[in-house]
Amino acid sequence: FRTMSGRHGVLLAVNKRRGRFTREDEALLKLLAEQWGESVSNNVRYEKAQASMVCSSYMLKATKALSTVTTPQQAVNGLTQQVRGIVECDRATVFLVDEDNRDLVTYASDGAEVRVPISSATVAGT
Repeated sequence: FRTMSGRHGVLLAVNKRRGRFTREDEALLKLLAEQWGESVSNNVRYEKAQASMVCSSYMLKATKALSTVTTPQQAVNGLTQQVRGIVECDRATVFLVDEDNRDLVTYASDGAEVRVPISSATVAGT
């Protein structure tokens, strides 16, 4: 299927039951492919719009959640929860940068602070 926005698929008809494919068959298939191509293109645009709305909804929730936090731990936990929802993953970690101590800081689910030094010897890099 070809549309203004590009190619979306292929329509293949094989083994005509009676005789051979005619020019009329070819014209009909071409017309169907054009119409279906536009339909597929519309569906793709709709799905992208839906995904954008879902992401916007998570962004709004994250913004609201962050506006009520009073501690870095609450911020990290709230952002982590939102990231998991936005990208649909089982685990996510948000690290804060502690410039004074040159650490990345996060919090375990039990509330314990976890620090990773920022250096070339750690995953945090330089």
